[in-house]
Amino acid sequence: MKISRNDFCPCESGLKYKKCCLNVYEKNAFHKKNENKSLSVFKKRVANRFDNKFFLSDNESQKIKMSAVILEFADEILDQAQTKSQRESAVSIACVAWNMALLGSNASESAKEDIFKKFAASNQEIEDIDNILSFLIRKKLNEYPHVNRFVVDYQYTEVNGDRRLNVASTEMTR
Repeated sequence: MKISRNDFCPCESGLKYKKCCLNVYEKNAFHKKNENKSLSVFKKRVANRFDNKFFLSDNESQKIKMSAVILEFADEILDQAQTKSQRESAVSIACVAWNMALLGSNASESAKEDIFKKFAASNQEIEDIDNILSFLIRKKLNEYPHVNRFVVDYQYTEVNGDRRLNVASTEMTR
C-alpha cells in the first residue's frame, strides 16, 4: 500500500504523513543512494588498483562482513578519536595492525620498523606507535583468531555521525 503525502502517518502520530515521517523516509532513501554510490566508487577504485584481478562481492555470499569486524576491532581507538581525521587514522592503524597479525611475528616486527622509520620523529612517538600496534595485534590474535582475511583496501566515511566502512579483503592461505 502506497502512502500519499496527505494520508495520516502510519506511525499513528495523528499528523499527516507530509508533516511527520515523510522527511525521515526521504532522508533514508537519500543516504542509501549515496551509500550505494560510495560503494560503487570504492569497487571501481579497487578494480583499477588491481587490474580487475579481484572479484568484489556484496557480502551476500561471504560469511564474514569484514567492514563490521574491522569497526568492532578498532572500537577502542575509534572511541578515543575526537575528529573525523583522527577516526580515519584509527581505521588505517587498525587495518595495518590486522594485516601485521596475519603475517606473523617476524614479518610484523619488520613492518613495525618500516613504520617507525616513516612516521615516528621521536622515541616517544616510536613507543606510542609500538604500544598501539602491539595492543591491536594481540587483540586480533586473541579475539579474532578464526578470521584470516587480509585487508587489501578500505574506504572510511561518516554519514550523520554513523561510521561506514567498505573493506576489500582476501582469504589468507598459509
